[in-house]
Amino acid sequence: MQLLLFTVLLSIISDNYIEKNIFKAKIMESITGIPASIQLAQAIIESGGGKSHISIHSNNHFAIKYYPGAPMKTTNTYFVDRNNIKWRSYQSVWHSYLDHSLFLSYHYPQLRYQSVTTCNQLKGYGSKRGYWKHVHNYIIKHKLYLYDSYRD
Repeated sequence: MQLLLFTVLLSIISDNYIEKNIFKAKIMESITGIPASIQLAQAIIESGGGKSHISIHSNNHFAIKYYPGAPMKTTNTYFVDRNNIKWRSYQSVWHSYLDHSLFLSYHYPQLRYQSVTTCNQLKGYGSKRGYWKHVHNYIIKHKLYLYDSYRD
């Protein structure tokens, strides 16, 4: 019963998050070529649909850490969490989407203007093993690929 309730709650949070942020993801897709589905899935996974401590306090919906000399970053500010980890901090969620799209364009150029199946072949980014497979499965399960301009 608790698992069912959790699943329903997560689905509601995801739907609300998508409705609130789809325009951002589509604009970033048109600018950078990073599929809207990947942006939305990562944001929901990394920020709990915008409900995480980091996203609330720094507008960072993608859990991108702060490194002073990192290439392609759009912010020089950071938020320090309870574990003393520095996360990029943004003026708005728009800035978070822009930075994330540029980050993926720079580090994963093979994602640009491709269908979501491409993310299955990637390595890195998340700290969990199989991170990109998890993102891909989330996209498929929630049919986020329907928001993409580039599909198989």
